[in-house]
Amino acid sequence: MSSKRILVVSHKGDRIGTVPFIANDIAHYWQQSGYEVLFHQGFEGLPDADKVLLHANMTHVDERYLDALAGYPCVLNRAAVDISKRFISRQLVEADEGYSGAVLVKSNLNSHGESEWRNHCDRMRAEGGVGVGLRLMLEREQRKFQARRLRRAASPQSSEGYWVYPRVDDVPKFVWCDPYYVVEQFLPEPCEHGYALRHWFFLGRQDFCSVAYSDRPVFKPNDLTHSEPAPVPDQLREIRRELGFDYGKFDFTLHEGRVVLFDANKTPAFTSASRRVRFQPQLAELARGIEDYPD
Repeated sequence: MSSKRILVVSHKGDRIGTVPFIANDIAHYWQQSGYEVLFHQGFEGLPDADKVLLHANMTHVDERYLDALAGYPCVLNRAAVDISKRFISRQLVEADEGYSGAVLVKSNLNSHGESEWRNHCDRMRAEGGVGVGLRLMLEREQRKFQARRLRRAASPQSSEGYWVYPRVDDVPKFVWCDPYYVVEQFLPEPCEHGYALRHWFFLGRQDFCSVAYSDRPVFKPNDLTHSEPAPVPDQLREIRRELGFDYGKFDFTLHEGRVVLFDANKTPAFTSASRRVRFQPQLAELARGIEDYPD
């Protein structure tokens, strides 16, 4: 066994070489510091390694990955097996609990379930049968139809995939019986720049946090006006320990002084090339967090 080998294990459909996962950047810095880095897709035929980063881009980690990695002494994110909103969210709302504030509807799955949809399509095609393509098309059209219904009823504050409603009663009724969706309290962070959203990246004891600003309460990278460094609340560090994360990114706000975790991501990526370039010094430091885990 190599004395300095890191194995990055991803799901077969993750396209880790083409999607801008920051694990690619971190692996580059590991190699510069003397590690041999191997990328492996799937849970079969895993090579020897001293340290493993489980980089499976799935909301729920397939138990076959955990079984295959059971003999490795050092597996980062071994315990972070569920990042569904139903598991990580502290602000879920039910239809009959009497919550009176604004609410946010979104997917229970990470990244709107894109990875799960690809896996589902692959399974359906592998199983074959009559009309597979038609069945998949109908499923996709059904989800698009639901999105249109959500969009029509939602507040102008909404963003695609994140629909805001002034009251629980305004949420379309089909949402409450479809496990694809969750409903959360809508708890944005207003500030002098409009609204804030915070991003905390971490690996071991190395981390960095930034706060991004927008004129919109629900925003995506293209809506940003600017960003700057920010401190990490102790409450968020405690949430990380509870969720069992060694490596990842948390998106959160501070609402009336309280941490509101929106998203916990085990396979973070930069969708903006300029942000990826700008944060290279921080990623170089982040890579040093691998030393917090024994060989």
